[in-house]
Amino acid sequence: MPILSDKLRHPSDPTIDAREVARFELLAERWWEPDGPMAPLFKLNPTRIAYIRDQVLEASTLRQAENPPFSGLKLLDVGCGAGILSEPMARLGANVTGIDVAKSNIEVAIKHACGMGLDIDYRCQSLEEVANSDGQYDIVLAMEVLEHVADRATFVRLASLCVAPGGSLFFSTLNRTLKSFAMAIAGA
Repeated sequence: MPILSDKLRHPSDPTIDAREVARFELLAERWWEPDGPMAPLFKLNPTRIAYIRDQVLEASTLRQAENPPFSGLKLLDVGCGAGILSEPMARLGANVTGIDVAKSNIEVAIKHACGMGLDIDYRCQSLEEVANSDGQYDIVLAMEVLEHVADRATFVRLASLCVAPGGSLFFSTLNRTLKSFAMAIAGA
């Protein structure tokens, strides 16, 4: 059963941009609308999922025989939003922990995962909290998150601390072009 941490304990975390958190709090109920503000993520998701799956399988030839391919792997989805990427990773067999600092995103993620029969550990936590207390993960995802954090260097360092030896760390962010900027503003 998905879990929701009752209290958000990160007022001093250096990576959190309070304006970005507030903006995503307002979008929470619309995450799962395929034609809504997160439509670009829905379009990008099949490519992201295939890339992550292929890279993890390529890094470990032993995983090729597993069905599902991520069976037994611990995965951390940083800035998981309402679970658009967490859910497919769980279907690939990963033991998924999704974290987001926007409590309403986590609430929507839990509700959606339960409705889909998925067991995902969703937490309203910061990356700093996880890096300082939660052990390490075989796969760490920080997809389309870097552009929303206050201190990117600290964020990258904290994410790397969460990766187990031999594990995989994935970052993805928008291109810094005028077209990408316009699409991001219109899309989110």
